[in-house]
Amino acid sequence: MEQSFDIKNSIMDTIMTYVRISESRDSELRKHVLRIQQYSRALALEMQRSLQNSELISAELIENIFLVSPLHDIGKTHIPERILLKNGRLTEEEFECMKTHCTKGEYILTPFKEKYPSSSLIKTAIDIVRHHHERYDGRGYPDALGGEYIPVSARIMAIADVYDALRSAKTYKETFQHEAACHIISEGKGTQFDPLVIDNFMKIHEVFQQIFSETD
Repeated sequence: MEQSFDIKNSIMDTIMTYVRISESRDSELRKHVLRIQQYSRALALEMQRSLQNSELISAELIENIFLVSPLHDIGKTHIPERILLKNGRLTEEEFECMKTHCTKGEYILTPFKEKYPSSSLIKTAIDIVRHHHERYDGRGYPDALGGEYIPVSARIMAIADVYDALRSAKTYKETFQHEAACHIISEGKGTQFDPLVIDNFMKIHEVFQQIFSETD
């Protein structure tokens, strides 16, 4: 129990440090973090309800996803500001650099893995950080995983992250209303996103809308 408490404290300290660093670059980061936590927990809970006795989604995993989801983009602290804050489309070379935030994020968390090798919380954090840009059809990055080879936590995070990106205002892209964002996400069923996760997202999409409205 003491070790579990220490792990959670260490992760929470890391999250707060990450948020403070990132807010100096992006003032909207704190709102994004809060929304991502709420989206991912709501979606994981809905999947647990629909799957009932399945071992795929446990209460422990839901709690872990909620706690570590703010770290999904921690690797971006190692991306140059000229790329991270570019007002416009990235070049191919810049995009390749941006993609490394997944492996850089895992590198940042490696000391936690070495200190707590059996921790499910650390495993979930690394699964999300490294794999939230994988695609269900195997065309994502960094490992081109596909289908159920992608950790379920990362499959959940993928939808939460894309929804918030579509809804959020950025100088370099169009902002989508809720209905349009849901349509774009649903079009990725079986290609970008896990069909099972999509089905559960569509059951509770109005919860996502409410979460965004409350923190916008």
